Amino acid sequence: MVEHNLAKVGVEGSNPFARSSFPTSQNYLLQRTGLKGPTVFCASGIGQVQFEFAAPHHDSGAMQNLFRILFWLALVFAVTMAVLPHPPHFPGEPSDKFQHMMAFATLAVLGVLGYPRVPKLAIAAGLVLLGAGIEVVQMIPALHRDAELMDLVADTFAILVMLGAISLVLGLRKAR
Repeated sequence: MVEHNLAKVGVEGSNPFARSSFPTSQNYLLQRTGLKGPTVFCASGIGQVQFEFAAPHHDSGAMQNLFRILFWLALVFAVTMAVLPHPPHFPGEPSDKFQHMMAFATLAVLGVLGYPRVPKLAIAAGLVLLGAGIEVVQMIPALHRDAELMDLVADTFAILVMLGAISLVLGLRKAR
């Protein structure tokens, strides 16, 4: 039996339709780890596997704080990479536009998760202004960087796509 804080997995004998008699029932899982979640039984001709998927109980304030910290770390990283005269090369050599889109998509998601009460339009506007500011800073000759309008377009596109996807997911969840 494999045990960790997100799932318990076990294999049982020959009756594929019998409920598991694992010593670690779902109640035991709840008592021991404080986790809860659905149980899935997978039966086959040779045995049964029981998965107990569990989500940790968490304080939403603690999660928001984590996302806020990640947001600010990602922002500092993105700005640093954008203004370094000779930024490091990434594995696979992704294009500059792809790097811009990944950075701003990440910032958009972390911004919404870290600041859920801030309107998504305000987060989008702030991130677009950040992208514009980066392009202005890249005009400084000493940095040996090139400011490009298409970088700002890529940033804006990534922000809008991610915020649209988040809005769609949240809308679908409310409709349930």
